[in-house]
Amino acid sequence: MATINVQRPERLTLAERLYLPAILNGLRLTWRHIWGERVTLQYPEEERQFKRVYRGVHRLNKDDKGRVKCVACEMCAASCPAHCITIKATEVEWPERDKIPKIFEIDELKCIFCGYCVEACPEDAIHMTRHYHLIARSREDMIFGLDKLLAIYDETKEQEVLRGVDFGMTHARIPGKEAANPDEVQKLAYPVVGVVTKAETQRAQ
Repeated sequence: MATINVQRPERLTLAERLYLPAILNGLRLTWRHIWGERVTLQYPEEERQFKRVYRGVHRLNKDDKGRVKCVACEMCAASCPAHCITIKATEVEWPERDKIPKIFEIDELKCIFCGYCVEACPEDAIHMTRHYHLIARSREDMIFGLDKLLAIYDETKEQEVLRGVDFGMTHARIPGKEAANPDEVQKLAYPVVGVVTKAETQRAQ
């Protein structure tokens, strides 16, 4: 029959049983934070400044004529791992395109803010803003429809946002080949997935 040796913990000392060392360590940590660097922001008077690659609430862009830029190709919905994008198209008689979204909804509660929709869009019609004030009284209010997404564009069109080309900036890693503008970035970065293949590297060099 096998023998099992059980390691029993050592007995606590008198000081440990009184919790004095733990209390003193806690007080020392508190005292260090009192006199250390302040990291708390007085929100909402002060707001945090995020990095360029911050992925916040989405927006749908407009073209130079003030019309929705989306062509309802559903590439963003197909690439979404959370399946939070719903699109229904309607036909239009425009010279440059034949359909636009009749319904475009993003469930912000399901969204994981991965940015795949931005990276997959061939028309640069969807961006991610720095807006993070997600406040609602019901789950239905967190489903952002076409009107709300376009309204966010009007609010943030002068602000810096995360575009599809910004993903390309992080994916284009070809030695000795620096991208000077967004068009060159898209040529260097493999579309949608963002992987630069060996063949793409050889062609770029």
